[in-house]
Amino acid sequence: MPFGTRAMSAQGKRSGFTPSSGELAGQRFKTKQRYRNALARAKGYATDYQLRQARKRTNRLEALERVPAEQYRARDRALEALKLMRTDGLPLRRAAEQVGTTARTMHKYVGVALRKSGGAYHATRHDQLLRPLAFLTDRGNVTVWVRSSRQASVVARYQNAVRYYVQTGDASEMEAYRGQSIRDANGKAWPFLTDRKTVRRLGNAGVLRFESIYREAA
Repeated sequence: MPFGTRAMSAQGKRSGFTPSSGELAGQRFKTKQRYRNALARAKGYATDYQLRQARKRTNRLEALERVPAEQYRARDRALEALKLMRTDGLPLRRAAEQVGTTARTMHKYVGVALRKSGGAYHATRHDQLLRPLAFLTDRGNVTVWVRSSRQASVVARYQNAVRYYVQTGDASEMEAYRGQSIRDANGKAWPFLTDRKTVRRLGNAGVLRFESIYREAA
């Protein structure tokens, strides 16, 4: 090995790794892996590998479809709190309390979408977490699993457009979704319902409810 390379290698070992942001900012670690392990321990896991495996288990469709109802509802509330952090700018603990969950439960189920900065946790702008949504069809609401917060936002905006039509009779916002669809976690396309007669029929039958798209699906 050339002398210059050896010198650089030795210097790298001495300097280690010091994160400039996050909950461990300013602390020195011998390697990035040790830093990742320290982050994992802060979340209750022994190593970074265990944390990554846990996140995979909580974000696989086949696993989520088989979880006990209690865990399903806990994850559902965590997603709802994450949404409040994004839409209303609520801090982590307040968002958790508002939907009846805890910060610890949020770290367990949606921790991949949380970042610590300035001593507080913030929601990332988007995420790739699987979530079940209440999706309106001509038969009423069905549960559709999607793979991102962006898709959830599209469904929420569509739901608001349907609500506006039902309340005012103005279908202009709902009509904007005509011919559009959303693709679920299995690749199936679900067209947005925009037929006015069908929407009115569902409304008269008491099928249309406009609570959280997450809670509706649980």
